[in-house]
Amino acid sequence: MGLYILIGIILLGIVAIFIIADKVAPTSAMMSSFKKGTYKKFMIGMSIAALLSISYGIYYSITYQPPFLDITIEDNEYTIFGEIGELGYFSDSLVRQGQATNLYLASWEELGLNQNVQLIVEYPSGKEEIWWPTVSIIEPDKLQNKYGIKEVYRCSPYMFVESGEVQLTVQQNNHAVTSLTIEVHSK
Repeated sequence: MGLYILIGIILLGIVAIFIIADKVAPTSAMMSSFKKGTYKKFMIGMSIAALLSISYGIYYSITYQPPFLDITIEDNEYTIFGEIGELGYFSDSLVRQGQATNLYLASWEELGLNQNVQLIVEYPSGKEEIWWPTVSIIEPDKLQNKYGIKEVYRCSPYMFVESGEVQLTVQQNNHAVTSLTIEVHSK
C-alpha cells in the first residue's frame, strides 16, 4: 500500500537528516542529547523500520487482489465479485433475496461447463437447493487479454430464497468442479 511506502520514505528522510546533522554539527543540542551508544542504535532501528515499511508496501502493492473487478461485456459494464483470479460472479442487477437474477460466472481457468451442470445452493441457514441452470458461454472478447478471464457463462435466472453469504458449488456430471460465495442482499 502506498501509505507504507510513504512512511518508509519519511523514516529514511529522518535518517538522512540525522546523518547530515552528525557530519555538519556533531556538537549541536540535538546530537549531544544522545547518550553514549544510543545514536547508533537509534539509526539502526530507524533504518530497519524504514526498510521494513517500504518492503511491506511494495509486497502489498504487488500481491494485492481487489475484491472486485470492473469489466465491459457486449457494451455493458459489470462488476465481478468473488475470488478475482479464480472464479467470480456478476449479474445485471444487485443479487437480492426473492428476486429472479441473471447470474454470470467468470472463470480464469477453463471449466468447460455444458448443459449437464448443476449448482448446489447452500444458504446460511443450512438449507440446500439444487439448481439446474441453462448455461450459455459468452465470448470474453478482450477480457482474456486484459484480465486473463478465460470463460464467461450466463446462467438462466434464479431466485435466492435467503439473504447473506450463499455458497454455490458448481457440479458437472455429478462431480464438483469449483465453488464460490455469493452475497445475496435482503429485499
